[in-house]
Amino acid sequence: MSPCIGLVHSRACDPLWLRCKREASPGDRFCARHREGLEGALLGYYYVFESRHAEKEQRDKAVSVRIRLRRKRNAARRKAQAAHPDARARQKAPHQTPRKAAPAKIGAVASTPRLPENATAPDPRAHR
Repeated sequence: MSPCIGLVHSRACDPLWLRCKREASPGDRFCARHREGLEGALLGYYYVFESRHAEKEQRDKAVSVRIRLRRKRNAARRKAQAAHPDARARQKAPHQTPRKAAPAKIGAVASTPRLPENATAPDPRAHR
């Protein structure tokens, strides 16, 4: 029989790992203790992987449901707007910006605002 290929902590020095002294099980490279530990670790890893995969599927499903609902609401809104063409104009009216004044004709002279006759111009040095 061959020795187990598993490793164990050294009793003399904690960070040191030594070969297991037990004999390997027939037809295996590990002793029964290390084989059980290895299988437990692999099954635990598989469980974590599967649970994360299931959580991702649930999140994706929830997102796709929200997208379907949003598309359904938007389709109903578009259908209602198509049935009432003036409804869309009423919706957008409060959000429109006011129109700007028409541009001046080319060559027109702009008038300079004037102060009233009894007003005095402010002193430019007053704010210093």
